[in-house]
Amino acid sequence: MQAAGLYMLAEEDATGQGRALVWDRNWTVVSQSPKLGGRVAPDTTIVLRSKKDNE
Repeated sequence: MQAAGLYMLAEEDATGQGRALVWDRNWTVVSQSPKLGGRVAPDTTIVLRSKKDNE
């Protein structure tokens, strides 16, 4: 996303446990808002919802 000029990124724990993604290398994005495939302005905040691998 950053290569496409999008830098307003936020991360959330998709399980609802509210954990911080401190080391995001062992997390996988399961959804995002706005949804994949659309066009957004560069100042749009994109929320990535992730689950910890092996959960």
